[in-house]
Amino acid sequence: MNSLNVVLQDVPAGDDFFLICLNSTAGITYSVSSRFSVVDANSTGSNPSPASAPTVTVSGTPNPLTQFAQTFGPSANSAAHLGWAGIGNQVTAISVAVGAALVGGVMMFY
Repeated sequence: MNSLNVVLQDVPAGDDFFLICLNSTAGITYSVSSRFSVVDANSTGSNPSPASAPTVTVSGTPNPLTQFAQTFGPSANSAAHLGWAGIGNQVTAISVAVGAALVGGVMMFY
């Protein structure tokens, strides 16, 4: 049997945890552990001594979407300036949308 020591830092206490070993890029799951509980370090419980195996550290709460997060920097003065050209484009787009709705409404009666 293969072993792995897991050190949990800043992980909230709970009773519905499990570990998944996977390759998220290829979508391959290698292993799923059985469910286990995490208790507060100050609670009265047994602290088993670690086996002689490699150790990994897990820190913080689960956040599986972090790899997809993107933070964009602010534009100049934290706001985009449209100017008259930008306003003209918006007016044109709204006019086309309203015109298409009117034509669609008239065509329903024919």
